[in-house]
Amino acid sequence: MKSVIFFVIFSTVIVPLSLNLESPLPKGSSVDGLTVDEFKGLADSIPKLPGQIQSVVFFRESGGPIKNAAFAILGDAGWQIIIFEHKGGARFEVKWRSGPLDDSFRVSSAGALRVVNPWDEDQIEFEGCAGHNCPGVFSIMLYAPSRNLAYIARYVNGKVEYSSNSQSADNGEVREFLSQEVERHATNFHSP
Repeated sequence: MKSVIFFVIFSTVIVPLSLNLESPLPKGSSVDGLTVDEFKGLADSIPKLPGQIQSVVFFRESGGPIKNAAFAILGDAGWQIIIFEHKGGARFEVKWRSGPLDDSFRVSSAGALRVVNPWDEDQIEFEGCAGHNCPGVFSIMLYAPSRNLAYIARYVNGKVEYSSNSQSADNGEVREFLSQEVERHATNFHSP
């Protein structure tokens, strides 16, 4: 599989992006993604940010084309996630902002922002750990576009705490997925 890494310049910020050049499309599907005009529209819609863009991922919402974007921003207050929704043509709007994530996300990287698909919709995941306390304290955030909500699991020295919105019975699949991700994260850090 060939990939190309190139850099996109948003005003004064350089963002590395990776493109897969040999992604076979399923039979009967069509190419989707952003046109150059749509990409320019996304860049033009970025408001003043509280830090620098560290990562950008594109994702589908409700089975539609890949037209939405998630940005991971790192500033003095720590990490923030911003979701942009494609509104048609070259128009994008901020759909959701996390605000500064707590210190249990402080130590992270651009690769920690990713698209996951635990059930029939792309979700945005971000993870990090507490400075000077990795891997004892870490958090995982899952943003669900169709619900416009983020759910958080926080691991603190062997115990897991879940955000209150993941506690309801209709969010069982969210909590189960977060539990699996906590286990994966904990196993990766504690493996020899």
